[in-house]
Amino acid sequence: VPRLGIVAGKKVGNAVNRNRAKRRLREAAHLATLHPQTDYILIAGPDCIEMDFGDLVEAISGKDER
Repeated sequence: VPRLGIVAGKKVGNAVNRNRAKRRLREAAHLATLHPQTDYILIAGPDCIEMDFGDLVEAISGKDER
């Protein structure tokens, strides 16, 4: 099982926005294809809240070519 760490700093917004960003990242990571026995650290940015959920899952999966 991959391990996951999520960080959301004050640049994301107030506590409500930080918690929302962490919930979105947690759910997107659950749906994404992650390598087993790997540690992941996800750092939430200010655009994490407004980003389309499908794009968020693709970005975590590594399929995003940005």
